[in-house]
Amino acid sequence: MLTRKFRIYPTAVQKSLIWKTFGCKRWYWNKALAACLKANLNFIALCDKAKEEGTTLKVDKDFVNKLIAESVKEILSDDSLELADADPKRFKFWCGSPALFKAEVEFLKEIDSMALCNVWMDLKQSCSMLFPNRD
Repeated sequence: MLTRKFRIYPTAVQKSLIWKTFGCKRWYWNKALAACLKANLNFIALCDKAKEEGTTLKVDKDFVNKLIAESVKEILSDDSLELADADPKRFKFWCGSPALFKAEVEFLKEIDSMALCNVWMDLKQSCSMLFPNRD
């Protein structure tokens, strides 16, 4: 087996972009996970409210997209997230796509969108592995 080592010497601009990308990826992971948890807590609250009122909750794609978008805006405006009474067995783990965050946060537009898409896919995969049999 033949192996080769390569060493790169990025310019100052390239170093800056690399560090911005790492920082944005880390920031997006934390915020997307918080928004995911917030969306699930909101969904559980809506289900409980519908159950108390004796009504049914219509959960379609538009409902889920609206719930996620609202959760993203809540997380970006206020970082507090209360998980004391959360029951992970009821979580669905809907994650906000990078497009939702890019619309709200200007500095995410500076980096490559594929970097954030990879973080999004990793987050979805880790949530599905942590809590299997969820949609």
